[in-house]
Formats: sequence, structure tokens, C-alpha cells
Amino acid sequence: AISTLAIFWVPLVLLPASPAMKGGGRVRMIWECVMWSLPILLLSLLPHKELRFIFPSVLALTVYAAVGLGKAVAWVEKSGPVVRLGFFGLVLAVVGGAAGLTAVRWAASFYNYPAGFALAALGEAASPSGAV
Repeated sequence: AISTLAIFWVPLVLLPASPAMKGGGRVRMIWECVMWSLPILLLSLLPHKELRFIFPSVLALTVYAAVGLGKAVAWVEKSGPVVRLGFFGLVLAVVGGAAGLTAVRWAASFYNYPAGFALAALGEAASPSGAV
């Protein structure tokens, strides 16, 4: 949860709060980002995590990230080709990072569930024809 928070939401949420982005409410946006991030950070420290408890924070941070991304796209559209190319590279890096993290987590969860393999073997042993 902390890696996802750091990689995806925090940069996009802080974009509208950065001095490069014009507009008011920077301090409030930073404060709300911190407050919505606290449940995720605190729950990440617990040994037994319940994903359902971070859904409200994820929803709020996704809205803030959308605002940040919208302001970033508007800023990039006004900029030169070098900035556009850099922004495109950043977007590709974030999407590639998301795909990589998803693949690693999928592989970890796939190989970390021995009961699934045991149930499949039990099903095969109980019914060799494949019909359950």
C-alpha cells in the first residue's frame, strides 16, 4: 500500500499544490492529501491488513490525482515539445511501473496459495474424469 501510494497518488496529488501550477488552495490540498493518506500509512504498519478500510482514502486520493493530472495536462499542452516528450515518458514509466507491480503481485499471490493447489489435486483424486 505504501509503494502504491508513493508511486501513483502522491505525485499527482501534489502537482496542483506545486508552485509551477497556478491556482489557490495549495495548503488545503496538501493538508487534505496528508489526512487522506494517514489511514493507508497507518494500516500498512499492521500485520493483518483489511483492504476495505482504505477504500475511502483511495477514492479521495484518486479524485485529487485526477485534478492534478488535469492541471498537468493543461500545463503540458501550453509547453514546448521537449516538455511534452518528457511528460509522455513519465506517463509511460508510470504505466509500466503499474504493470510491473501488478505482475509481481499476481505472481506472488499465485505461488503463495498452496491450498488452491491442494484443492485442485483433491478434486483430481476424487474424480479422475474431471467431473465434480
